[in-house]
Amino acid sequence: MRQSLVSCVLFGALCCLMSLPAQAWPDSPLQAFEQPAPQDAPAPFAYPAGALAAHPTFSVSPATPAKLGETLVVFEQSLLSDVALIARAPILIDREGGSVRKWVCIQATHGKTPIRLWFISSGEGKVTEAQMEAGSFQAQQQFCGRLPSHFSPVALSLISIGDRVRKIEGNIGPASLKADGWSYWVSRRVYKFDGQRSTEFVWVGARTGKDGRIDRVFASQLTQ
Repeated sequence: MRQSLVSCVLFGALCCLMSLPAQAWPDSPLQAFEQPAPQDAPAPFAYPAGALAAHPTFSVSPATPAKLGETLVVFEQSLLSDVALIARAPILIDREGGSVRKWVCIQATHGKTPIRLWFISSGEGKVTEAQMEAGSFQAQQQFCGRLPSHFSPVALSLISIGDRVRKIEGNIGPASLKADGWSYWVSRRVYKFDGQRSTEFVWVGARTGKDGRIDRVFASQLTQ
């Protein structure tokens, strides 16, 4: 049987969530639908320049799993297809630039605030990035899914839309860099597993809006 929706890390131990029941998607097969991204589909937002200018100041990842209610989406472990099934959203594929990037866009709410979500895979079908911002897809909703209410509230790396930077720094630690309204938390971790040496890079960014509260967030993980 295929692994359940996500893997979760609790107190350093790996555990698996129960498989989602078939009745969660009535009259729909448990198989995510992939299609080329239409030109007018809402693509993930471009990363700010400061994301690459920020040097790692953490040796432990500042990113925790994305949280959809009580469900966790773990970077480089959880399947993008499982996230698509939750929101009944198609997986959109972009093959431009000689690489393949897949994503799922999802309309959700945090309290009474509408938010846009993107879960992204840069390879092997596993979630490697996530983005969140305040707002709704409106006419572009046809390309996206909707997050059922019981998968709320939503947070990326302990960050929710409407938070203040001081709260985030209290949860994660001092930012690695602050520039142009963005705060970044960056880590580099070297470890050995099964005799092989790997390097894990993590970027977390949060933008402060005009009201002093976070209105855009991203988190990304890459292991080489």
